[in-house]
Amino acid sequence: MAVDGNQREEFATRSSKVEHTCVAAENSRVNYTEAKQLLEQRLLAQTKYGLTLSQFDQNQCKNLSVRINRAFLPKMHINRNMPRAVVYGPKRWGGLGLNTDIYCLQAQCAVTYLVRVLRWDNTVANDIITALNAIQMLSGFETPLLEDPTVEIAYKGTGWILNLRAMMREYEMSLSIEHIRVPQQQRLYDRAILEEMAKAGGLTQKERLMAAEFRLWLRVTMVSELANEIGTEIESYKIENDSEWRAESSLRWPNHIEPTNAHRAAFRKGLRESICTTMSPYATREDYKLDTPLGRWYPVRRDTLYTAYRDKDTVYYRDETGLHKGIPDGPYKYKIPLDTVEAPPLKSHPIPVNFIGPDVLWTKRP
Repeated sequence: MAVDGNQREEFATRSSKVEHTCVAAENSRVNYTEAKQLLEQRLLAQTKYGLTLSQFDQNQCKNLSVRINRAFLPKMHINRNMPRAVVYGPKRWGGLGLNTDIYCLQAQCAVTYLVRVLRWDNTVANDIITALNAIQMLSGFETPLLEDPTVEIAYKGTGWILNLRAMMREYEMSLSIEHIRVPQQQRLYDRAILEEMAKAGGLTQKERLMAAEFRLWLRVTMVSELANEIGTEIESYKIENDSEWRAESSLRWPNHIEPTNAHRAAFRKGLRESICTTMSPYATREDYKLDTPLGRWYPVRRDTLYTAYRDKDTVYYRDETGLHKGIPDGPYKYKIPLDTVEAPPLKSHPIPVNFIGPDVLWTKRP
């Protein structure tokens, strides 16, 4: 396998081995039983071994399938122009049951290998889980990638997992894997930003890629992490040109170069096409109002670090020294002590606050 993920050398090697066996079959006087035995026990068995981790595209797989069918179908007394639905179809439905569709065979081998390794629960399984978690973060989706592969992700890269997802989408497959870390909905009506953009359409592939890169730089995944605490709009200072705002997060995000204004423009266009459809494309410095305002907060883990939180008893305020638990000091007023706490309660939720004096903050939202 090449370091950069290209399959040229692997495909050349696989093609030469297929060609060698096909030429041998064409130049031999074999009957139906011998031809089928040579196909299934020699050629396909040899080919399946390499298909487990290969990433051939549909055209490459088609070239291999065409060469195999033209060599072996006549030897098995089958017209080489027989409709492929008959050649590949199962015998119980009137087909011949020949597994010479290399693209389908590659998908079968990849899924079988993945399930087998995950059941072993060894070092390789842990590496696959880690890679899936990383790609899940890069994708910006809340739906597990292999559980619903129908929506294509805007990710510039190649790899075995992404190729497997593409094959699963082609054959309408789904695979649920335990212990995968996926973003959680923080509020009622919350959803993943990039997933909504992908479903809505309206962006070119380049614009989707630029919007995805800007989302990584922002360090947000869900709408609630980008919208204001009230959940009605996305403030303009977060997405306008030359904006320097980035979310504080407890996660380790990939290092990313600072985006250009073209990245910000692509991201704003994606918002207008998906969750802020009432906004004008010329409103570059206006707050983007959400089509569906966010509802109540859920008591779940929050990866984004907010300035202030509120539970039924008090507020929690975060500054450069840590998280402080406020002391009630009148209606909607709280004193901020020097002592810090480790984390806000799970049932607390972010709120907007204002300072009205030294170490005293105020909120008018209970």
